[in-house]
Amino acid sequence: MFKNGIIVMASMVLLFPGCSGKHEGLILGEMTKKMLPELKEEARSKKPVFVAGQKCLHKAKTVKEANACNAMMTRMNPDFDDIGDFDTWGPEELKKVDEMANTYITFYDCLLAAKNISQAVECDEPEGY
Repeated sequence: MFKNGIIVMASMVLLFPGCSGKHEGLILGEMTKKMLPELKEEARSKKPVFVAGQKCLHKAKTVKEANACNAMMTRMNPDFDDIGDFDTWGPEELKKVDEMANTYITFYDCLLAAKNISQAVECDEPEGY
């Protein structure tokens, strides 16, 4: 998602002859000005959804309550509309959700702390969720 787009743009710098040294710095500077604010905005909009969802799911005692948390997350941000309902709910499911939420929250914190596109590329984008 984030990182793949950044890597493609950074790769373009390497593919075009003459884009080294001063030119590379200019291109990376432009990428920082254009892409970093978009990455940070997305992180600002998604991190609170994960935090709220995680908090809600810690209170959930039943499948119905856990699924209500998923619905709340989708209402907060329509990008989360692909969250499926739980078939079961208990400590194992909560552990998996916690791991995923913490991974994304850490990723978004990293993006929000990035001062330039090179730092944003170093953020470990979650995979496999």
